[in-house]
Amino acid sequence: MNRELYLFLFVFALFATYSGVEAFGATKSAMLLVPSQVLFQHSPPNCRTACLLHQSSPATSTAARDTEPMESKNTRRNRKKNQRKNKKRRQQSGEPQPLDEFATTSKVNETTAITENASATNASLSPILSTLLATADPVDQSNLIYPKSGDFPDVYWRSVSMEHLRMHPKFQPLPLPHDITRLDSLEDVKLFRQDSWQWDALHDGRCTTSQAVAALGFLEPLTGQILNVPRYWQRGGVGAFHRLRQPALRTLDKMNKVLRVHDNYDLNNQDCGKPLLWKRRNDRNSNGLFEYDYLYQTPESEIKRRQTSLRKLFQHQVSIKTIRMAWGNAQEATSLLTALNYFSERDPGFVMKETGMCGAGLDLNQTQSSLLVGASPDAILCHSNGSIEALEVKNHCPFVVPWIAKGKRRHKHRFNVADVPFDDHSKVFSHYIPQLMMEMLCLGPECRSVVLVRQTATNGALLLRLHRDDDWISDMIHFLERFQTEFVDKDEAPPQNFFWDDQDKLDKRENSRYRRFVNKTLEIRNSIQVIAHIPHHKVQRVAAAAPLFLD
Repeated sequence: MNRELYLFLFVFALFATYSGVEAFGATKSAMLLVPSQVLFQHSPPNCRTACLLHQSSPATSTAARDTEPMESKNTRRNRKKNQRKNKKRRQQSGEPQPLDEFATTSKVNETTAITENASATNASLSPILSTLLATADPVDQSNLIYPKSGDFPDVYWRSVSMEHLRMHPKFQPLPLPHDITRLDSLEDVKLFRQDSWQWDALHDGRCTTSQAVAALGFLEPLTGQILNVPRYWQRGGVGAFHRLRQPALRTLDKMNKVLRVHDNYDLNNQDCGKPLLWKRRNDRNSNGLFEYDYLYQTPESEIKRRQTSLRKLFQHQVSIKTIRMAWGNAQEATSLLTALNYFSERDPGFVMKETGMCGAGLDLNQTQSSLLVGASPDAILCHSNGSIEALEVKNHCPFVVPWIAKGKRRHKHRFNVADVPFDDHSKVFSHYIPQLMMEMLCLGPECRSVVLVRQTATNGALLLRLHRDDDWISDMIHFLERFQTEFVDKDEAPPQNFFWDDQDKLDKRENSRYRRFVNKTLEIRNSIQVIAHIPHHKVQRVAAAAPLFLD
């Protein structure tokens, strides 16, 4: 009886709140007197998200303060002191911190949680309750608050795994590495997945996108300053020099001999069965944001595994760069899904294809030059009109280290959340241009553009397009060959600001060509087109609400 009463009051108040019906004012006021914990306790599990929303509303918290007994200052001070002692004790002993079910609630699923949760309990509720729940407006999630700081950032936060994305009906995956029994051409090495050891082996001695930007001199101090490359990226060209000195797989016979070794392949990477993870909507009504629903729910055991892993990791010194790299890798498939949903909504025949390293079969790689190039787009966009585009994703990590002023106390937590919205929609770092152009080059002359996805945790995603410039690509190959012949082949490490300060070594025309090449890079960077800004609620993730930290 109590359960029915509480639910009845709650639904009436919810309907009055979101529909603006003033006639329910008295019921709404009465509802505010019901504590959220009582609602949570007396409601079925699939209706508890609604209770969390009720608890997070400003009016509810105000009513709770007015009805609950006041706590003295001394009592509150002692309670907080005991909480700090218990937390410190748990950290020292490695015991997991308790998760507050109400305090750590972040944004809920982008679909209408109240409507969907109500449909599962209509049989046990009275007809009027069912009618009110079914007709309630979608919840405005913009007022729900994320945790702002913590010690253990969840880099897998609501992420879609690559294994699950490979099961999407509109995603064409590559075969498992041990299923590739023979390479018939050099270009067939693109069949090896990017999470395989074969893909890693192909990078030795090959100028890929990560090495090209350094070999072009874009990460040198002077050139980097002109291109507005951030200082933490200006690492110079020595790393590319050492990478290109390594022996490379050049011939088809060598590739077949090395890459087809049957070792103990990690069974965890195999596609063991295909559980139902993607369900197509029969009727894409106003509440259906995506063509396919993602049915996966993160189990509690996975959350505990992440907590244990992070605690072991943070026993040692961990830099923010490590966290950013881990976030980018874990969230890559989620960004791919954002692009897949966007283009498939506008093109029913659209397909996204997985790819490995492309460009091994280019004529450039079969000349007398010792330079070998290759590129691995994150995916290939195949449109129904026959055109293809390379796809590259960049995930913006929301975690930052709090700045501590001199003489100030250390912050309570190691990391803060600073997910900054897009302020300049066309801004792309200049050192991304070689990567994007190299991907178009290695996909072949039919690839005339590349799509770049910049995705955040809480502020949606930005889709950009860069068109191919064959003249710029020709200059890029010219300077990459110079780096190979002048430094790598001679086994001489490149000096600082090479290419920019070499007017004494070469004629002035060559130096002028490089400076024009750098200026052209800035022009290309400014010519990138904005395709769309994807709002946060249209980024498909794991449905369950979750905090950004695992404290």
